[in-house]
Amino acid sequence: MAANLRSQQSSSIGVIITDIDNPYFAGVLMGVHDQLDELGYTITLGISFNSNVKQERQIDTMLENRVRGIILIPVH
Repeated sequence: MAANLRSQQSSSIGVIITDIDNPYFAGVLMGVHDQLDELGYTITLGISFNSNVKQERQIDTMLENRVRGIILIPVH
């Protein structure tokens, strides 16, 4: 973590989905995980439960933790 703070970079990618129980989103998450794992990244997962407020909180938290990027399946 100290090295990440010095370089302002992270090996973590944030993924925010709306519904973990939906088989479609579970499949998307597995595919994203497999691809990012091959590239040496880890996933920080956020679930918005179709709430704009929770989605914004997840985004803010991930940015505070300096994820390298965010993959967002947005709330409707």
